[in-house]
Amino acid sequence: GVTGLSDSMEPADIAELSRSPALAFRASFEGDVPPREQLYWRALTLERFDGRRWSQSGYADVPVAPQWSKAGEPLDYSIIMQPSGKRWL
Repeated sequence: GVTGLSDSMEPADIAELSRSPALAFRASFEGDVPPREQLYWRALTLERFDGRRWSQSGYADVPVAPQWSKAGEPLDYSIIMQPSGKRWL
C-alpha cells in the first residue's frame, strides 16, 4: 500500500492525489468542525521547480521563524500525517 506524502511531485501526481481515496493525514478539532469551504490544508512546501517536478530545496532544512499575522478567530486543531518513511517534522 501507499501512504503518506512524497518530498517531490509532478503535476500529474497532484491530480492523481486529488482522486485517491488513500489517507494522507488526520485532522481533529476541539469544538465544531468549520464548514468545508473554510478548510485549507498544507503539509509540505515544495518550493523548487525544475520545469517538470516540484521538490523541497536545501533551504527547507534551515530553521526560519515564520512570518505571519493574526487574521480571524483562532481554531484549535491537530494534524497527524500518515507515515511516509521521511524525517519530517
